[in-house]
Amino acid sequence: MGRRGRELERHRAHDPLTPASQSRDGGAGPFADMIGPLRRQGAKPVLFSISESVWWLIAITATAIFMVGMHVVLTGMNVSDDDTREAPARGAKSRKAFYALAPLLSAVVLGMNLLRPEPSAEILFLYSVAYVAIPVALLPIRGRLVRAYVAHRRDPGAAPEPDRLVTAWIIGFLTVVLIAATVALMAGKYA
Repeated sequence: MGRRGRELERHRAHDPLTPASQSRDGGAGPFADMIGPLRRQGAKPVLFSISESVWWLIAITATAIFMVGMHVVLTGMNVSDDDTREAPARGAKSRKAFYALAPLLSAVVLGMNLLRPEPSAEILFLYSVAYVAIPVALLPIRGRLVRAYVAHRRDPGAAPEPDRLVTAWIIGFLTVVLIAATVALMAGKYA
């Protein structure tokens, strides 16, 4: 080992920021193991031990799950023939618009994440959680949604009455999911 190597080794032995695994005498300083990983420049950011490229795949999969889940919610609604005969063109037109615009909006949101200079694993995680949670929140209450829709179609001039159970379920479920996702994100980032 040359002169430069000995100087570097001596510096590592007395530097409190050098991790214990890099110094010959076991490391110095109480912060060596915590700050050592911060010195590695160029390391790819990970969230929950998952790389950012995998989070992109998860976000795209969450978008597909959202589209399939919303298709199940919308096609699983049993509406009588009398109610569907009134405006079949309007229903088909709005479904086509949903199936065209939802992926387009999702692509815009994901595309904006590509333009960010910062790592976007956290945003992709929250995006994925939200996109999967929406159809899961709607599946248990779709029967009540159908009844409200049919009642409104039969009497369009009447003021719609809010279904308090549906409102409480959607708000409560999505609140719990987003709080749990935020806590998991904070625990994963600061643990």
